[in-house]
Parts: sequence; C-alpha cells; structure tokens
Amino acid sequence: MAKITMEMFLNNIVRLKGENAHDGHPWMELRSGDLQMMVVGKSNYAPMSCEAMYRSMGVKDEIIQMPRSMDKSLEVKHGNTLIIRYYL
Repeated sequence: MAKITMEMFLNNIVRLKGENAHDGHPWMELRSGDLQMMVVGKSNYAPMSCEAMYRSMGVKDEIIQMPRSMDKSLEVKHGNTLIIRYYL
C-alpha cells in the first residue's frame, strides 16, 4: 500500500467540493470517518483526515460536530465523528 499523506486527504476534499458545487449545492457536509474510508478504505487515520478538514475550512465554513472523548463530556480535536459544513 502506498504511503498515506495529508495531500491525499486535501485532494479528496477539493474534489468533493468541486463536485458538489458543480451539482449546484450551496454547501456540503463531510464527516471525517467518511473521508477516511474514501481515501484509505479504513477509519484509523482520524488525526490526518481531521487536520485536512480543518485546513480546508474557509471563513464561512462551520464545525457541525466535534468528536467526543470516551467519557462523552470532553471534546477532542480528532475523531471519526468530526463533521464540517463547507459553503461552496
């Protein structure tokens, strides 16, 4: 298997934004676990996928859901449940 890179995640986000904009959608939501499955085929790359999602955010984009820690009361920065709405 090829080395997994941040660029792979960033490129997929750009592609998804382009496809959604082309289809006329004003925004798209992306979950980190879904991005990991698209890029790698498994969901154990949360730090890299989440960082790519954060880096891809524009001024108007919103974090819809932050990942939660195992104790459910603490928010964490990386996890499969991060959801960001990107305005296109």
